[in-house]
Amino acid sequence: MTSGCDREEDGTESLLMAGMGCAAASPLTMRSTTYDMSDQVTAISEQVVQNFLVSDTQPDMYALYAGVELTLDFENFFGDMSSIMNLVTQNPLLTQFWALKKMAASTNAGGDGEWMTYDDTIDPLLGYFTCVKEDGRYRLISYNDFGATPSGRTDFVVEKNRKVKSYEYAPGTDGDFGSGDDEVTRTTVYEYNGAGTMLRAKHYAADETTFQSSYVFTYDESGRLSNMRSYSNETETTRLDWGSYSNLAWEENDGVVSLDIELGLRIWILFSVDTPLMYFHIEFNEDGTMHKMIMYEALSSSTIDTCSVYEYSGEGLLGMGGMSTGSKNYSDDEETQESYTVNELIFGEE
Repeated sequence: MTSGCDREEDGTESLLMAGMGCAAASPLTMRSTTYDMSDQVTAISEQVVQNFLVSDTQPDMYALYAGVELTLDFENFFGDMSSIMNLVTQNPLLTQFWALKKMAASTNAGGDGEWMTYDDTIDPLLGYFTCVKEDGRYRLISYNDFGATPSGRTDFVVEKNRKVKSYEYAPGTDGDFGSGDDEVTRTTVYEYNGAGTMLRAKHYAADETTFQSSYVFTYDESGRLSNMRSYSNETETTRLDWGSYSNLAWEENDGVVSLDIELGLRIWILFSVDTPLMYFHIEFNEDGTMHKMIMYEALSSSTIDTCSVYEYSGEGLLGMGGMSTGSKNYSDDEETQESYTVNELIFGEE
């Protein structure tokens, strides 16, 4: 989750597409297209579903913003504190990315002027990756460019339509991800409760036994995520320096349920302190779907970056999945509209 102004408008909500449970016989693509007020395209994302049986495994939408592991680029950290979000990479721990065959998200058409081609600019949140099943695992290859050069590999072990273990790789001596000499750099074990809700993600070294850190998710009596904490010891008593955390505050006023999310890092220099990096405000409809989401500028809890108000028709496959048909996107709290997003489902892969 970055601090750019187009993060929600370019189809972030469609990550839940993997959980629709649609029984289509052919691939199904979720496309989100964002237009400015002159009807010019400003962003496109396409997600191809490869597994339709994960309806009970995907997190609720708000958890995509609160269940994120942040990693800081220490090499450049002390040189450019003014743009700290450019030094942060993000790993949404709760999301079942293995269930997508492909993610392609573009925020710029590139020099050729054609969207979704090799020279597009990748959306830094959604990214570009492909995922195939090989040797009983789902192998996800990510890219820093638009599908040309592999930049990372993660293998997922899946049981009961949930990832239970993942392996992250380095490219090996040939520098090429996905080849025979890739080397495991980190193993993660995911633990769930009886209802299938993720309770923790435990990171180990490549040997799968040397503990590194643990990310723990806590839920309220209604099953809603209330916080995330990271720990440096297996007994989960010592907070992880430079580890991520989140706080979620739920409220209900006049029947309207709202949520405020604080996502940050526990920064250590001379002592440890929780340091908020990102804030979100979400309001829900009566049926639990999202009505509005405000994303604030990085390091601010008051300056609005983007406000998206979602629209629902209740018809077609989008309606069956409880998904919005699009959104109106503002630069403030519903006063100055800057763009709008249209969502559609396409049978087959384009």
